[in-house]
Amino acid sequence: MGINDTRTQKPPNFVGATRAVVASSATELTDMVDVVIPEFDPKQRWGPCKWMPRGDITTLPARGDDCIIIFDNERNIWIIGWWPI
Repeated sequence: MGINDTRTQKPPNFVGATRAVVASSATELTDMVDVVIPEFDPKQRWGPCKWMPRGDITTLPARGDDCIIIFDNERNIWIIGWWPI
């Protein structure tokens, strides 16, 4: 399946944050990543997703990391936290 660009696609209706899995790794602080949202479709990629750096700026989200996402009012996805540390 292709990447679902959240700027042109309407996300499923939900309120609050939801669990996702990082589908593409960031290699630098300015990279955006894709995610898979298993509850919506375990094969569909969503993105590009913005993310917030943590205290250690050398730790970047990587493929396979669990994460929590939110959709903003412009249908952009933000990763607000990811695991592992």
